[in-house]
Amino acid sequence: MQPGGASHSPLASDPRSSRTLYARSSRLFKEVSIALDRGRTGLLVLSLRGENDIFIAPRLRAELELVREEPLPLVIDLGEATFLDSRVVGLFLAAFREAERRSRAFVLYTPESTGPAVRSLFQLTRLDSLLPLAPDWAAVDALVQGAD
Repeated sequence: MQPGGASHSPLASDPRSSRTLYARSSRLFKEVSIALDRGRTGLLVLSLRGENDIFIAPRLRAELELVREEPLPLVIDLGEATFLDSRVVGLFLAAFREAERRSRAFVLYTPESTGPAVRSLFQLTRLDSLLPLAPDWAAVDALVQGAD
């Protein structure tokens, strides 16, 4: 849980430390966003909201490239994600392998608010046994501490 009792994304922090990219999703034309937050102490948090498909993948790839050299642990916040397609999952796997190669912590934050389709995807594909998933910020911190 975050300071102040909030259990959601830390994106409400200092606006100078965050930026948001927007793209149109192919599914029902709902707006989705990717936001990078450097405001949470000692972590880079990349948040995905909405339906993340082929149209968001190039922007996600660009964000992951932007932070690739960063030494801070990378947390992908899926608390407001409702859909992930195979390209997005492929980018997660590549980022995870890159983080392992660099001895950098990589965590997927999947609280109860994460969409059921996203949760099912991780369970059905057994990616939940490969990728480090954290249901709350305490678990994120524990996984990051364990990676040090």
